[in-house]
Amino acid sequence: MPKLIRRSARLLPALLLFAGCAYFNTFYNAQRYYREGVQLSEQRQVGQARSRFEKAVEKSALVLTRWPNSRWADDATFLIGQSYYEMGQYGRAIRHFDQLVLAFPESPLVPRAVYYRGLAMLRNREYGPARVLLDQVRRDYPQLRDGAAFHLASSFHAREDWSRAADSLAVFLEEHPKTRHRLDALRQLAASCARLGRWESCEQSYRRLATLISDPKERASVRFRIADALIAQGRHDEAVPLIREALGRYPDLDDEGHVLLGRALAETGREADALQTWRKVRGSNDFGAEAFFRIGKHHEEHGEFELARAHYDTARSRRGTSEHGIQAIKRLSLLDAIARAESTGVAEPADALFLLAEVHNLNLGEHDEARRLYQQVRDSFPDSDWAPKAMLARAWISRYVEDDSLGAVPELKRLIAEYPRTEYANEAKRWLGLPAPPRPTTVAAASSPPAPPKEPVKTEPPPDPVFVGDTGDEPPPSLPPDPGPDRPPRERPRTPPVSPPGKPARPTEPDPAPGRPEGPQPAPPERPAPPAADTAFGPIRFAFDRADIRDVDTAALGRIATWLREHPARRLRLTGHCDPRGEDDYNLGLGRRRAEAVRAWLERAGIDPVRLETATRGSSETISSGPEGYWRDRRVEFSLL
Repeated sequence: MPKLIRRSARLLPALLLFAGCAYFNTFYNAQRYYREGVQLSEQRQVGQARSRFEKAVEKSALVLTRWPNSRWADDATFLIGQSYYEMGQYGRAIRHFDQLVLAFPESPLVPRAVYYRGLAMLRNREYGPARVLLDQVRRDYPQLRDGAAFHLASSFHAREDWSRAADSLAVFLEEHPKTRHRLDALRQLAASCARLGRWESCEQSYRRLATLISDPKERASVRFRIADALIAQGRHDEAVPLIREALGRYPDLDDEGHVLLGRALAETGREADALQTWRKVRGSNDFGAEAFFRIGKHHEEHGEFELARAHYDTARSRRGTSEHGIQAIKRLSLLDAIARAESTGVAEPADALFLLAEVHNLNLGEHDEARRLYQQVRDSFPDSDWAPKAMLARAWISRYVEDDSLGAVPELKRLIAEYPRTEYANEAKRWLGLPAPPRPTTVAAASSPPAPPKEPVKTEPPPDPVFVGDTGDEPPPSLPPDPGPDRPPRERPRTPPVSPPGKPARPTEPDPAPGRPEGPQPAPPERPAPPAADTAFGPIRFAFDRADIRDVDTAALGRIATWLREHPARRLRLTGHCDPRGEDDYNLGLGRRRAEAVRAWLERAGIDPVRLETATRGSSETISSGPEGYWRDRRVEFSLL
């Protein structure tokens, strides 16, 4: 027995050493897998990187399961959080960083766990809590201060809040001139200034960046960005040699260089050289779309419409979802409308200008430009038949596109005062709920007198104004009634209650029933009240391919912010939507940017971002029934949580 005890005593240190080596080797392998995953991520080998991170999690979890009290337990917990962070699983990363802080409060890894928890919250769009954590890091952990400050400033760039991003990044670079984040901060500062049109600051930031980067290819790309800023400032002669110096070195950068060089040449009057340069662009990418759009625009401005159409079509085929691809599609629609107008004999200036406004309103969805053109019709041709129709169309945009019934009232009152004897003035009275003659069965074109009424039938009351809480989905009063019960109702695009030029008038609501006296009528039955503000809010609309808040929507957003302040326990989901044009991935991103824009507006209005959740549906939940109703799809909807 004593001999057995002595033998066991000699084996015990070896067993302990083996156990220690086992959990160290397990954790060592976890670290190795994590490092390999980071390297593969930098090489953009996403699938293989994810496999390595998953193995790092597996090995680290094994350390915690078998040796929970070992000296590597806090390291294993932290490594799991880092691996989830690199895989983009930010919720899981946050939980493991929390676990480390709670279970190992004395660990030297706590500062980094708090720091990475804040970064994970930023990536997870939990901006309020993230700012609180990163501010804590800046105060309490000097070794991580510059990283926390950079990511706080960078978060505005990620959210496309360009003004705050530019200001915050400039302050960061001033306070931390030697920071390891200097290159990324300069890249983001320059890009933010470009978005804001601060071209001088953009140029300066890119010039600073060019002196710091060591990669010659990136330096060539930065030279193109400097040239872009110079062109925007009108300094074309300085841009040309800068572009030519970088052209030809890297084939995958040449398309961008040729587009920029063509722009600079065109601005200095060398149009033939510019066209020749743009034709060198070969890629089916954003630069290919821009080059051929600019060639098409040149031909259109010179009256060569067939050549313009051919190049716009090429721009669309190069990349129809890019900015210039979309512009090419719009120009094609405009050329088609002009061709139709010529074929139907629309020759008078007032007719042509009104038709142009209609194209921007109904075909292109550019309602701000349409409003401007309608006003130009009114101002330039006040004695024409198109002037009152243009005024009613402006009110229609306010009422049905912008969901701003109150905003339409001044235009309707001016229409009644200036053109009291027109059918458009009568329609304005109906919209305002004022006494008006019965609506004829057709509203004739403005160039001809109103047609006599047909056999009258019962008239429905016009819809009430649309306020916050009202979805505004009922059609305007000029549209025919919904189909019967054997055919499900279909969403109809809202169009003005008058006919476009040169076309037969569309039917509107019929006259009152026979024997019903004309003049003021008893008040129609009261409609059900719209949903209360504590159950629904009306959508916010957006211009085509844009994510910026329109001035007309700020009043509605202000009412939402007021309601949220009055109900501090309620939370709101903001869901962004797009019309069906464009690729699914692009539309998902655009819907997200629209929701984030609304969230940023409400946050600036004093709403805690923790109470605002964003989502995107892209173009998967459209509500229009055709291109003329696409404006209804471009929206952010609100729902209470």
